Amino acid sequence: MEWCCALRYGAVCRGLQPDVVTFNALISVCERSERWAQALVHFNEMRSCRLDPTSASLSSVLSACRRASAWSLAMHFLQGHRSAANIVAFNAGLSALERGSQWEQALWLLASLPRGRGSAWGGGDGGGVNLRPDVLSFTAAAVACGKSGRWGDAAALLASMRGGSVDPDLMTCAAVLDVCRDALAMDSFRRLQASSKSSL
Repeated sequence: MEWCCALRYGAVCRGLQPDVVTFNALISVCERSERWAQALVHFNEMRSCRLDPTSASLSSVLSACRRASAWSLAMHFLQGHRSAANIVAFNAGLSALERGSQWEQALWLLASLPRGRGSAWGGGDGGGVNLRPDVLSFTAAAVACGKSGRWGDAAALLASMRGGSVDPDLMTCAAVLDVCRDALAMDSFRRLQASSKSSL
């Protein structure tokens, strides 16, 4: 992270103040290099410099939380910075929940996504940003359900996609099939285990 310090030091020595683009670059690089704590520091520094986070800032910090398996921190940032949220940020939040196997939170977040413009999530008026859930939104929620053995919920998500305006892709179908396969394998294992106990 020496180069981050050098970048900021060089800017300050030249009389330049870091701007939103600078902070977004710092947060993104920290997220990609798995330095999630440093990404959070830069996000908070941005606020102390009286710069409003953008959707790119929020998405990067949420992705950093996902990499750190810090799903509750990701939800804290998402709730606290609604005005910067777009569908990419929501998907990063859903991915953090998926990584943490937080199926209930993932289903709640997916259900809370507005189905169009003008909602509380977009800073009151929606900022003209389309926050409709997309295939990545549903896939992340389905995988979160799958990691928790909630194959029925994962299958229901697939069905709701088909009934709505989002077409499932190969990744979504594969994720739901994996969940169902794992559930069947676990059920078979339990039956085998029960039968072997009864034969002893």
